[in-house]
Amino acid sequence: MLAQAMKDEPIYVGQLIIPGAIIPGDEQKDPEVLAEKLWQMHTDRDQFRVFATELEQQPY
Repeated sequence: MLAQAMKDEPIYVGQLIIPGAIIPGDEQKDPEVLAEKLWQMHTDRDQFRVFATELEQQPY
């Protein structure tokens, strides 16, 4: 809702989804990797929601 409310303003609203936890040393969830992803979101400003990793399918 915030992204929609701010769409006409010079303000970027984005959401980085990190499934599970932040894991130092992990290829996709290391704090430095996530910081780079956040910086990329900030500079590109072309996506609202970005996932740090693909979501795993849960069996039913």
